[in-house]
Amino acid sequence: MIEPTFSVEIDDDQLLAGIDHAIEQLQHPRPLMDAIGAYLVQAAELRFETKTDPSGNAWAPLSPATIDIYTSDWFKAQPGNEVFADGIPGTLLERTRQLRNSLAFNAGDDYVDVGTSRASKGGKWQIGWLMETGTGRMPRRGILVADPTTGALGADDQAQVLVRVSRFLGGLFG
Repeated sequence: MIEPTFSVEIDDDQLLAGIDHAIEQLQHPRPLMDAIGAYLVQAAELRFETKTDPSGNAWAPLSPATIDIYTSDWFKAQPGNEVFADGIPGTLLERTRQLRNSLAFNAGDDYVDVGTSRASKGGKWQIGWLMETGTGRMPRRGILVADPTTGALGADDQAQVLVRVSRFLGGLFG
């Protein structure tokens, strides 16, 4: 039995130009990556307001031991700690706002990097990483991801990233 063949030839300059444009945009999706990065920074900013991680869990409060350190006369007397003279300034993770203010993203055609650039005194640790993962003595206070071991975004962030992908793809053919 002979299989029937079928072919279509498109002879529409406007349609072909639209397809060519879509292919070009898919090869260089930097605007999509920028939109994703901007959203993730905005979501992280909101977490400083709500004091919750990407899964919606409340950040752990300061421990009594940490409060004791910050309110001790010895700590307040250390150079640079004059801001603690009247108690602990700011809210959780925002005593100086340096961590929050260091949120940023970089994007290219095939990546989005989102993070903070706030390092500890002496540059030994990235403060954002310590908050994201927690330590043996400090609980995790997630800012960017729901699971720091896998790098998985929270469900809301995943949904919002997909919205941006859909808009980008829809804009190519709309």
